[in-house]
Amino acid sequence: MRILITMADQYLHLLTPISGLFNKYWPHQDVTILGFEDSNIPTLPDNFNYVSLGKQSDFGQCWTDPLIPYIDELEEDYFVVMMADSLIVDDVDMERMQLLEEEIRCGNAQKAMLDTHLNVYSVAHKEGLVRLLPNAPYRTTLHPAIWRKEYFKKFLKPKFTTWDFEIKNMPESQKDGATIISCVSPPNLPDVDPATMSILAAPASLVKTANVYEKGVPFPRWDSSMPWGSSAGIRKEDILLIYDYIDSTKRPHLEKILEDGKRYN
Repeated sequence: MRILITMADQYLHLLTPISGLFNKYWPHQDVTILGFEDSNIPTLPDNFNYVSLGKQSDFGQCWTDPLIPYIDELEEDYFVVMMADSLIVDDVDMERMQLLEEEIRCGNAQKAMLDTHLNVYSVAHKEGLVRLLPNAPYRTTLHPAIWRKEYFKKFLKPKFTTWDFEIKNMPESQKDGATIISCVSPPNLPDVDPATMSILAAPASLVKTANVYEKGVPFPRWDSSMPWGSSAGIRKEDILLIYDYIDSTKRPHLEKILEDGKRYN
C-alpha cells in the first residue's frame, strides 16, 4: 500500500527524522513524499521517494491544485494520506492495519481512519471496527487515513487549502453515505468531552503521531493542553532526534529536562 506524505517547503528540514521514525515504527512501506523544492534533498532510505509537484510559489496557499494531477495519474485504487508535520512516534499494529486495508480494498469502506480521535462519533461496524456516524464532524479530516482514490478525488476541489479541504467539504461528506471506519477504542472509557476522549482513546490508534508544528510554531507549545502535540505521547529519544533538525542548540537542555521512557503529550 502506497503512503503519500504531503510536504510544504518549510518542512524540508524534517525529511530525515520523518523517514527515520517511519522506518523505526512502520518499516518496509512504500512511501512517497509529495513536495516542491527539489534541490538539497537529503539522501532518503530506499523505500522513500521524493516527488516535486512544481514550485510552491506557483500555488500560494492552495493545497489541492498541485495534488490533483498527481492523484489523477496514480494507478492505485487506494492509498494512505499523511501530513509532513505529524511524525510517527510508536509501533504500528500491522494485523489491525491489514484489517482496515482489507475493508478498503474490497470496497466495504471509502476511508479508514488510522487514529481514534473521532471514535466518539461512531457506532459498531464489524468485529474490531467502528464506523463514523453520517453526521459526524470532520469526516474529511486530514489525520492519517487510508482513502479510496475516487473518494479522495471527490474532495480535491481546486484552490482549496488544507483548512478548506477539512471544513468546506464537511457538509457534503455528511450527506454522501460513505462508510468511514476506524479501529475500536479501548473498552470502558468514561463519558467525557471529545478532546479528552481523543487522549483516552489514543492507545488504540494504529498510527500514533506528534504534531511537530502548529501554525509554524514547533513543539513544545507550553500554552497548549498537549505541549508536545501527541495524544499518544512521544518519547525523549524521538524528541531529541527531531530537535536535531529543528534547533540542535536546544538538545542539551532537552536532554536534561526530559526523562527516559516517559511519554510526553
